[in-house]
Amino acid sequence: MMASRRRPEGEPAETDEQPPKARPDAGRFHVRVDRQTKSTHATAELAHAAALDIKRRYPVVQVIVYASDERTTAIVQPTDPE
Repeated sequence: MMASRRRPEGEPAETDEQPPKARPDAGRFHVRVDRQTKSTHATAELAHAAALDIKRRYPVVQVIVYASDERTTAIVQPTDPE
């Protein structure tokens, strides 16, 4: 059994509650890899470039760009270099 400690006057009470975590600055376009958001971007071009980079390095995973305001998704497929 733990002994309780008296707190001095003016010291705030200790609570188990954690302050709410601030959400990261979310852009309009989300890059998702296997249904998990990996990054957010302000423009579709930046999101698509980031998604292509991931898809080229890891061709097995599913990579999509999600437009949050329109609620649309675009599956990213690398183009074959010719």
